[in-house]
Amino acid sequence: MMRICLPQMLILGLAFPALAQVKVDERLPEYQTVSGISGTMKSAGSDTLNNLMALWAEKFKEKYPDVQIEIEGKGSSTAPPALIAGASSLGPMSRPMKDKEVDEYEKRFGYKPVAVKTSIDMVAVYVHKDNPVAKQGLSLQQVDAIFSDTRKGGHPSSIDTWGEAGATGPLADIPISLYGRNSASGTYGYFKKSALFKGDYKESVKEQPGSSSVVQGVASDKAGIAYSGIGYKTADVAAVPLAKDDGDQPVPASADSADDYPLARFLLVYVNKQPGKALDPLRAEFLRLIFSKEGQEIVVKDGYLPVSYELAKLTLADVGIDIDARPQAEVEVFYGTDRRPTGSKSPRNFYGHQRGDFKLGICRVSIPRDHRLGQLEGPMKLWIFEARPDPKKHVTLLSVTPLSSQTFWKGLSGAIQRAQEPSALVFINGFNTSFEDAARRTAQIAYDLGFQGAPIMYSWPSQGELSPAAYNRDQNHVDWASPNLANFLSDIKARSGAKSLHVIAHSMGNRYLTSALNMAMDTLRSEHEMPIINELALTAPDIDAQTFREVIAPRILDVAERTTLYACSKDVALQASKKYHGDYPRAGDSGSGIVVIEGMDTVDASAVDTTLLGHSYYAENRSVISDLFQLIQHGHAPGDRNLVPEGVGDLKYWKFRQ
Repeated sequence: MMRICLPQMLILGLAFPALAQVKVDERLPEYQTVSGISGTMKSAGSDTLNNLMALWAEKFKEKYPDVQIEIEGKGSSTAPPALIAGASSLGPMSRPMKDKEVDEYEKRFGYKPVAVKTSIDMVAVYVHKDNPVAKQGLSLQQVDAIFSDTRKGGHPSSIDTWGEAGATGPLADIPISLYGRNSASGTYGYFKKSALFKGDYKESVKEQPGSSSVVQGVASDKAGIAYSGIGYKTADVAAVPLAKDDGDQPVPASADSADDYPLARFLLVYVNKQPGKALDPLRAEFLRLIFSKEGQEIVVKDGYLPVSYELAKLTLADVGIDIDARPQAEVEVFYGTDRRPTGSKSPRNFYGHQRGDFKLGICRVSIPRDHRLGQLEGPMKLWIFEARPDPKKHVTLLSVTPLSSQTFWKGLSGAIQRAQEPSALVFINGFNTSFEDAARRTAQIAYDLGFQGAPIMYSWPSQGELSPAAYNRDQNHVDWASPNLANFLSDIKARSGAKSLHVIAHSMGNRYLTSALNMAMDTLRSEHEMPIINELALTAPDIDAQTFREVIAPRILDVAERTTLYACSKDVALQASKKYHGDYPRAGDSGSGIVVIEGMDTVDASAVDTTLLGHSYYAENRSVISDLFQLIQHGHAPGDRNLVPEGVGDLKYWKFRQ
């Protein structure tokens, strides 16, 4: 049996995972965007691969809008000269390069090109959907006798009518009408070698410039027969089952029999890879996308077969890429802040803790390859000494870019339109948080939640110090900053294009948020249809509990479809705040006075493992992150999450299931 150009034992194990259901190998990595990808790339070669390359390019541009990719598909024979001339970055081919093409390439560069096996195609023999031969099948010897005068497959005579091919009825005496590709096509060469046994085509073959036109010819010609990739099959044609030898059982051109089908082949992309040197980031990331789950799902959608994890690992290794080395991820965080710029160009110190005019912008935050869920990896601090952050190891603020109002809202709405989910997630930081740490935390939360919309942060001018004096200064900003936050949220709702808006506030950030909403509720109600927020999460709120129950909650609860308050009895920071405020309980404390209000869900996180201070459990504990994921990503009610109810009079709150 003919096999694709791999050792025979590799074919079943590597090339065709889960064939019957054409599922993408679950072990393939999810693609993660990285920083610094830009430039122009051209692909020139196979017409068969043209649509697949275009779909990969479209997906790549969604992730990297600044990249320009040109796709040209005039036939596989155009790929080698374009690569040799340096006119293309990628050379898609539906056949391996010929020895002469490899020699010319090696003469030019001093080394051979690398063939990347991207996917698997089956070359089908097509007839009109009403042709009876589609049910009985053909052997390769018969196919050779239909398309070739030389008949090197050994059939005793030329097959020129459908009766000679086995058809009965009105079609039997009708001459066969032949359709095929031109000589520039890799499919032309592959079919000549594999189906015609290296023989010559009949002169009567109507050569077509593209795969689609070949299939269209047969669709409109009941006497027609053609060959083309299985990805071009339409409802008007049928793929004829094929047998390798006369007398064998014909095998259908379908995924569940691909390993026995006699005309299966790899679809290749050739690249110029100099030995000992890494590929440029643009091509490397494009290839990573191809061999990600997303990339191979595109393969299936376009009618071809995906490769397995093992084959992807082998073929990427040929171009110096480790499929298991997860690339550094990058999160874009849009921001609004009323911190004053310091004048420093360093992203870490771009904004300080002094009050300033309200500013908009965007920052980039990297997530390390070995990031752990719930961790905000950072450099070690020792007394006054702090090591510099390393993006390879730490969640790192890479850049801060202030934007004009027009540019900001255009950029945010564009990001939301490009996102998988047209949604926005706003994070409001708490006490003792610098602008840098607010950006890092926003990115970490969005990344850990797998949030598919646009992450946004509002960063008020926290002192970024852990001291009573700094705490007092931080809370003194509340009334001053609240109008800025209220306007920011209103503008996000009106100008971002987000269909869903979620808000997470932490610690003292809840005081800023509730003050802003309380102050602006009349205006918000007049300008927007309530609710304006889908999921509102108040985590460890450092607010007087009685004030929250009696004054704040009745005023603001209708601003969100659902409000969830997360509380914890182990929160040392809130215990200190309680003492600072004359032993008045805080809303984020889940002790005997846990805040339970009709129209709001309260979740007691005391049972989960927390950090030493227990104040950042909302972003650092797996159980809480999982609960936030179910809340924000899916909108699940408490009873549909991993929570159990507890009663407080006629009301109930929720605890994590043990």
